[in-house]
Amino acid sequence: RASKTDMIKVCYSIVENKLAKAGDKTIYLRVLTKAGELLKAETALELVNFKNETIEMSSKRTINYQNQNTDSTRLKLQLEFKSKKYIYTKKDGKVVGSHQGAHYFTKGQRKGLGVGGTTEPLFVIDTDVNENVIYVGLGKNHPGLYRHGLLVKLDEIHWVRPDLKIKNGESLAVMSRIRYRQKLEKATIYLTDSGLYVIFEHPQSAITEGQFVAWYLKDELIGSGVIS
Repeated sequence: RASKTDMIKVCYSIVENKLAKAGDKTIYLRVLTKAGELLKAETALELVNFKNETIEMSSKRTINYQNQNTDSTRLKLQLEFKSKKYIYTKKDGKVVGSHQGAHYFTKGQRKGLGVGGTTEPLFVIDTDVNENVIYVGLGKNHPGLYRHGLLVKLDEIHWVRPDLKIKNGESLAVMSRIRYRQKLEKATIYLTDSGLYVIFEHPQSAITEGQFVAWYLKDELIGSGVIS
């Protein structure tokens, strides 16, 4: 039992129903506390008219239903888990030095930190420009440097080969890289309503928001996008 909950994730599966028409379907979610209070996921509540009664809903989601069993919700949670970065706070570590501005540093950077006396070199594992804080980790193998995946928002996806563009719910095995001249790495891309996920076979170092990711079939560039 938890004394405090900051986030709730609801998992569900859509089963095959031959009587239902294929197409976009809206799913409404209503979550109540033990005391009967309605929890809301967005700023404004969703209002639904059901049997001449207006009912408040916690949230809604539109899916593309094709009359087949769909585990896309579970898959999406897995993709989010593999691509989501850890949010560091000052409570996670201790002060080891000072700097002239967090905006001067990037993830994976080793030089210019001005901190000595460590058993291994320090690497930037994250920056917080708003708080002007740099978070560093010890050694090139620090887990804070690595992630299995990343997300490209829908409006940041660019297809060099539109004929190879995948549809929502589809995936494609590709080769990919997140840095210029980096060797191509095996990955799978997944298109969802949140954007395009790139999940690497092996975790990648210093995946950085605002930089580009590119995906290939063999040696041919077929698409790219800005890392969210």
